[in-house]
Amino acid sequence: MAKSFPALLFGCLAILILAILTPRVWLLRKLYLDSDLRSTVRVELNGINAQEGILLSDMLVQEVTDNTMRFRLQFHRRGADNSGCLIDYFSTGQVHFCAKSGPPPGPAPATP
Repeated sequence: MAKSFPALLFGCLAILILAILTPRVWLLRKLYLDSDLRSTVRVELNGINAQEGILLSDMLVQEVTDNTMRFRLQFHRRGADNSGCLIDYFSTGQVHFCAKSGPPPGPAPATP
């Protein structure tokens, strides 16, 4: 009984960690599997950085599809950290705020 407790604890922790990480990995699976999409995302992030002056460290990619990338924009400044959700459309290069999230205070991306 005493020897099986560490193995049981390890198994429970492994299942818990797997359950926590699976949704995030599933949303980003195309980013891991498709090198062309990875390259497109890199170019888009660098383009947003160059056009809007938003630091790459302020952007967290949350979901990638064949046509869009959804990311969280969070400014790391003194005081309260402001954040907002943005969607980048690869075909047009336009960045829009997510429907459920309003624009974060601070420099907002310009939409052409």
